[in-house]
Formats: sequence, structure tokens, C-alpha cells
Amino acid sequence: MTPIVSFGANMRIAQITPYFLPHNGGMEMYVYNLSKGLIDAGHTVEVITANVPPGRAIEIMDGIIVRRLKCIGEPLRNPLVPSIFLLRDELKKFGLC
Repeated sequence: MTPIVSFGANMRIAQITPYFLPHNGGMEMYVYNLSKGLIDAGHTVEVITANVPPGRAIEIMDGIIVRRLKCIGEPLRNPLVPSIFLLRDELKKFGLC
């Protein structure tokens, strides 16, 4: 059986998560550790997340490109980030999302 996606070197991978470091929690640490492992395997990783708590819009954290999008509210601890829909075409450039 042939795999649908090739996991060769130099893949560009996007991880989309509601929160990321320095926000503290299990999901944030899981995404961080997974991203570090993928980078160690030779891939480029970009984490796309809400800008909670507010900080830089784009930064590099231990080799991980972190893009923080404006959050307009957090009802029931769920960040509302409507600008994620503006990235639809850009996300197509990633090998995995």
C-alpha cells in the first residue's frame, strides 16, 4: 500500500492550536514537544495559535516558527480568531496541517 503523504525530509508542517506557550497546559506542551521532534527530524514547523496572552505576532521559539493571530474574545476558554480564515490559501503550501 502506498502512503498518501510522503514523510521525507524537509516537509513544511503547520500545527494549529488554540493556545501555545507561554500559555501553560498539557496541549501546549504536547504541541511544543511534537514540534521540536519534527524539527529534529529535519522538518520546518510553524505553530499557528491565538495571541493569548498578548505578545509578538511572529516569533521563533527554539526553532519553531510561532504565528499568533489576534483573538477577539475567549467565550468558555475558546479563543475566537476569525483571521484564521484569511490563511486558507497560505495553508495549502504546507505538506501537513
